[in-house]
Amino acid sequence: FMDGFDIKLLILIYGDCYAANPNIYKRVKEAVVNGLKSSNLEFSETNELGRVNRVDPLGITNLRIRGMWTIQNPWKVYEDVFNYNKDSKFSLIAMMRKEKFDSFPEEDKTPISKLNIFDVKIQNPDNLNEEIIVEFAFETADDIINANNYKYINPFLKNEGISNPFSAKERYSDINFACLQEHQYFIELEIPENYSIYDIPESMVKILPDKGGQLLFNVTSINNKITILHKLRITNVNIPVDQYLGQKKLYECSADKQAQMIILEKTN
Repeated sequence: FMDGFDIKLLILIYGDCYAANPNIYKRVKEAVVNGLKSSNLEFSETNELGRVNRVDPLGITNLRIRGMWTIQNPWKVYEDVFNYNKDSKFSLIAMMRKEKFDSFPEEDKTPISKLNIFDVKIQNPDNLNEEIIVEFAFETADDIINANNYKYINPFLKNEGISNPFSAKERYSDINFACLQEHQYFIELEIPENYSIYDIPESMVKILPDKGGQLLFNVTSINNKITILHKLRITNVNIPVDQYLGQKKLYECSADKQAQMIILEKTN
C-alpha cells in the first residue's frame, strides 16, 4: 500500500503459503493447449500457449497465444488473518510455513527468535480441506528489564539497529558510499495497563555543519502510546576525508539514542 510516494504496508509471503503446486497450473495450461491443437488450425512449436500460422487468405498473419495469469491480492486473501493498523506510518507483514522457519540455520533463527512469533492456521493452497501452520507476525518483548515497579524498555531490537561503520580514530582517504544512505525506524509502543511513563528519551535533531548528513530522533507520547521516529540520512555519496570525524560523530549520536531506555512505572 502506498501513501503518495511512501510505503505504508509491505507484505512478504513465501510462495508455498500463497500459490498452489506448479502442476495445478500446468494442468490448466496443457488443457488449453490440447484444446487448441484439436482444431484444424496450423500450429507451430512455441514456448507460449500456442502459435497459429497463416490465419488469413494470404498466409501472412500469425497468431501468438500467450497466457496472462492474475492472482488475488494477498491482502484480500488473508484479510481475516492480517492485523494492520492503518494509522501506522509503516507496517511489515511476513508469512512463511512453520517447517520452513524451523529449517533455518540457528545463526539465522537466533535474531528472529528473540521476538514473539505468532502461529496462525491458513488453508493449504493445494488442498482446501487441510490447514497449514505458518509463522506470521513479530512483536518484540526482548530488551525489557523488570525491576520492582519499573519496566526498562529498549525499543530497538538487539543487534538490529543502525551500526556505526566508522571505528577508526582517524582516516586518510575520502569516504565513498555506493549510494545515498538513509536509515529509518518508526516504532509504536502501547503502554500496558496499570503502567505510566516515568521517563522517555529526549527528541533531538543534529545536522552536520557541511550539511553532509542529519539525524532526526523524535519521541512523542499520546494517550497510551509512545511513537519513535529515528532517521539517519547521509546526503552525499562522496565525503571528503576532512569530514570524517563529523560523520563518525553523527553515527555515534545515532547509537547513543538507540541505547536509551523507556522507563514505565507501575501505577497500582
